[in-house]
Amino acid sequence: MSTTTVKSENQPVTYRQLFAYFLPLALQGFSASFNYPLIAMVASRGPGGAINHAAMSQAHSTMFFLGTLLTYGLVTTGMVYGKTRQGFNQFFKVNTLLTVCLGVLQFFLSLPLIAYFILETLIGLPPSIAEPARWILLYSIPVHLLFVIRNPYQVILYNYKSTGKASFATMLRIILTMLLAPVFVFFGKVGPFWATVCLTIPTIIEVVLSWYFAYPFLKNLPDDPHAQVEPLHKLIHFNLVLSLGGGFIWLSQIILGSFIVRSPDPERIAPIYYVAAGIVNALASGAGRIQNVALSFPPKNRHDKKTLYFSVMVGLMLGALILILLYPPITKWYFIQVQRLQPEDLPLIYTTIIAFLLCPLTVSLRARLEGVVAYKKKPGLFLIGQLVYLGALTASGCILSALKFPGNLLGPLGFIATNLITAYAFHYLLTSSRQLRNFQKAVTGLWKR
Repeated sequence: MSTTTVKSENQPVTYRQLFAYFLPLALQGFSASFNYPLIAMVASRGPGGAINHAAMSQAHSTMFFLGTLLTYGLVTTGMVYGKTRQGFNQFFKVNTLLTVCLGVLQFFLSLPLIAYFILETLIGLPPSIAEPARWILLYSIPVHLLFVIRNPYQVILYNYKSTGKASFATMLRIILTMLLAPVFVFFGKVGPFWATVCLTIPTIIEVVLSWYFAYPFLKNLPDDPHAQVEPLHKLIHFNLVLSLGGGFIWLSQIILGSFIVRSPDPERIAPIYYVAAGIVNALASGAGRIQNVALSFPPKNRHDKKTLYFSVMVGLMLGALILILLYPPITKWYFIQVQRLQPEDLPLIYTTIIAFLLCPLTVSLRARLEGVVAYKKKPGLFLIGQLVYLGALTASGCILSALKFPGNLLGPLGFIATNLITAYAFHYLLTSSRQLRNFQKAVTGLWKR
């Protein structure tokens, strides 16, 4: 390692560096999440109207919960084990195996008997929402598999610090979706099926473009024939431990959805909540990339708070963007004209938007601590933290439901409380583990004496 490199590593990180690293990842997160509000305009213009939007949101939540349980940790697994040609080949095999498993499981999940048990009995969706949600699960199998097929190429781009190219491929997908959605509406190709087609076509292009960007790096992967190649089962185990923690987060969203659809007047309240949540989730997804920032710019010591201050700034900035939705012309255009909600529901829409304002800030605070936990290679603490998330959100839903909160407020307030509780839990676990480590060192020192 050169002297210049050592000096640069010892120099304190600047906010400009943090923003330069974070911005492409945040844009990628925004782009991925904004696809769903856009295709919802295609779905909601079919028979059933705004109910199709609620069905699509619930179907995608169920679909991605299944995917999360199998594939949530794949990108991290690839970044850890796929840095040599031999390691990448092993990761590629694992990614392919789990892609096949995911497709088979989602097909069974969309069969009538299983789908109605999950959507109606477990989640509590009314039949008017459960029926289109089942078909959306079936239609969405190809696009879901494409997201997993993309992983190896995203891993290569991340490992070679080409986050800009990875972000560009995803942003192109959202631009193409933005262009296609009005075309589908113009030609009358509306409803859940055509909305899924509208999502799938740009995703194919994103996968091909990701491969194109990654190909030069793939050719130059270091070849180390003497390096020990980790067995497939070790990579699968590593991925599943991380995926289980991610699965708790998705499960909590489904649980919260079940509280919302059991609140009074669900066929009116649920579409309002899910339309607003579609925008906020895009911003929260960007805030979640603070985890990558904490991994790449870990604190040098316990007094290094730069990424903490950065996460607060990002959370406040993203929360401020939600305020744009309170501007009446934008509110009426997006919620009434685009998403086909009813004009008499505008007071409920404004209340829902206001309740979401602090959501990006709390997500960024939680994501930073998740990154610190991952950097310290403590998957056990990560899993405990996600269990806390699941328990806190379930408890929040029970408490808010018992207090008769309407569904459109139950969701935002539940998420905000849960993120704060989970962030505190991660902080406590990190502090406790440090104290336990110091205690063990002290005991070892006394024993040696």
